[in-house]
Amino acid sequence: MRIRSFKSQLLATIITGYVILWSIFCVVVILNFREDTARLFHTQREWLTLYTSTFFNDLKQGNSLAVEQKLKILVNKKIFSEARLQYGTREIRVQGTHAPQTQSSWALRWLLPDTKVVTPVRDDSLSEWGVLEASLSPEFLLEPIRENINAFVQQTGALFFFLLAGLLWMVDRQTAPLQTLSRYIRRFATRKNNSEAITSMLNEDVKLRFSELELLLEEFQSTIKNLLALQEEIRRQRSQTEASKLAAQVAHDIRSPLSALSLATSDLQAVPEEKRILIRAAVNRINDIANELLERYRSLNTVEETPDQLTAEASLELLPILVDGVISEKRSQYKARTGLSFDLHLNQACYGVFAEVNAVQFTRIVSNLINNAVDAIEADGYVEVHFGGDDAWVSIRVEDNGKGVDKALIPQLFQRGKSHGKESGTGLGLYHARKWIQGWGGTIRMVSAPGAGTSVEIRLPVQPPPDWFLPKLTVREGGTIVVLDDDVAIHLVWQQRLSKFVRTHELNVLHFSLDKELFDWCARNDVNESVRFLVDYELIGSGNTGVEVIKRLGIEKNSVLVTSHYEDKRIRAAAKEMGTPFIPKMMAAFVPIQAEAAAPKRDDLPKATLLLDDEDLVHLSWKLAAKSQGEPLQTFKNPESLFESLEQWSPESDIYIDRNLGGGVLGEEVAKALYEKGYRNLYLATGLEADSLPSLPWIKGITGKTPPWVVSRDLH
Repeated sequence: MRIRSFKSQLLATIITGYVILWSIFCVVVILNFREDTARLFHTQREWLTLYTSTFFNDLKQGNSLAVEQKLKILVNKKIFSEARLQYGTREIRVQGTHAPQTQSSWALRWLLPDTKVVTPVRDDSLSEWGVLEASLSPEFLLEPIRENINAFVQQTGALFFFLLAGLLWMVDRQTAPLQTLSRYIRRFATRKNNSEAITSMLNEDVKLRFSELELLLEEFQSTIKNLLALQEEIRRQRSQTEASKLAAQVAHDIRSPLSALSLATSDLQAVPEEKRILIRAAVNRINDIANELLERYRSLNTVEETPDQLTAEASLELLPILVDGVISEKRSQYKARTGLSFDLHLNQACYGVFAEVNAVQFTRIVSNLINNAVDAIEADGYVEVHFGGDDAWVSIRVEDNGKGVDKALIPQLFQRGKSHGKESGTGLGLYHARKWIQGWGGTIRMVSAPGAGTSVEIRLPVQPPPDWFLPKLTVREGGTIVVLDDDVAIHLVWQQRLSKFVRTHELNVLHFSLDKELFDWCARNDVNESVRFLVDYELIGSGNTGVEVIKRLGIEKNSVLVTSHYEDKRIRAAAKEMGTPFIPKMMAAFVPIQAEAAAPKRDDLPKATLLLDDEDLVHLSWKLAAKSQGEPLQTFKNPESLFESLEQWSPESDIYIDRNLGGGVLGEEVAKALYEKGYRNLYLATGLEADSLPSLPWIKGITGKTPPWVVSRDLH
């Protein structure tokens, strides 16, 4: 919308004010006109009485032409437009030259509802023998209004235009500095990214008459200088930012083949030992590169941790991934010691191992334990981290083949200020480790002996995985798994993981690299509950992210996000909103896969009576009635539990639904959702009469709270 200038707005305001003033004056004139007209009518009526005093004698002498001539003289004076004399059964009518030729407008009729002056005509004895009706001319009546309005315009018009010209001149003079400033600012816009031209303009001497505008100019120039400095800083950091993005992309690209390699190296018994060692070392090095790149990306794109963050409360963390990052860090830190190896042993048992820890402190503890192990190894050796435990506890064990510690010294090492074999040791590492781990509800213990190496075990209580994490992948017999990923390696991982189910459960596995391929397939096929989608978040070469693909297809409940970006809170929030779980891409090789039997055909499902009501007493009465009649009955307190069990029951089952289910949920809304799923025997169990409810065509009947085996249904 175009914004008008100050001058045009002022001009419009003044003209509007003058029009309003003129309108008020017109209203006053019109109001006075009604009163003046009444006086005029009275005056004309008295004059006509005198004027008609000779009419009787003229007519008495039979001289009607004289009377008609006097009436013509009357209407030709521009005061009356028409005259009509009635006496007895006779009438004389005369019309003037300026009588109205057309019907008057509604405005004129409102101003002059009646223009006739009626005067009785009398004889010498003053007895009434006739009536004269004379219509006043509208032009004569309206002449005062015209004269008053013309006088107002003549007297005020010149003054108005004089004041208007003066105001516009004053506005031009007062706004000239503003226009100068505006032109100056517009010149900056035309310079765009020409830093030299902008700098030259900043040095110009711009004269403005008002101190407020001078201050505004200074603020503007200061802002431009700050923007130039910021632009220079952006240029300086651009290469660094692009490098960080490239690092993140390369790390993402490495993750997929790394998962495939990790899966392949889990079974190398047929490969000679020296080749197994070489392959595992190569896989570990690739993993280290990926972790180093991701760490570099995070360090460039996150702010430095504050002391409050370092001492923050525990949060739910996926421990294998935290430890994997520490191992990669240590391989990089000690790469100069070529005879030293670091290994992390993961298996399917460690998938989904979550614990309540402070991620910063936990990784620091594991890092210190590995540093201690390295310090204990004088030459070549190994440091291994093993995951173990059960459903209740997770065990992280750090082992080395170093020189070991005497058993009697172990308790002292967990005391504040105690260390062993370190000249620069502070004695705080194990002390703080035990303090933190105990705070998380866990334990830490050490097993060691001189010359036999050391093993430090951390035990932490296992916590249920968060909502965004997929604890296991369920495949349905005869169903379909659709994999959408831009990396061939991850397709190979899923192909190997699912190959057994292809043979034993007739599972169909489809692979797509582009979102368009998936869109086309979904358009041609029926996407039902037997189809499961494994979707990568970052799809190189596609126009959409995995989240956007899932939303567009409406497959939120059938999908799993498989991504290296599982730590991104924005992606987690989007997935939580959709109700779509995650699988971290590096854990794809370890996710448990469970097969379930194909859903039974709906025609073979048992028929029962289903009751949805939030009252325990209603459940009890219905169960007693069903038991006495030998009728199958299933009761539910909320819609969620009902919908979860629908697949167990025939669509021909009778479903009774309470109208008020709590939380603002209405029974008819639940019934409509059931109707759309193919259920037709739907009854609203409520104490209300059917006539008091709106039209509910999907409801078969309205019943009370009494079980159907006690009274018959009240169908509408």
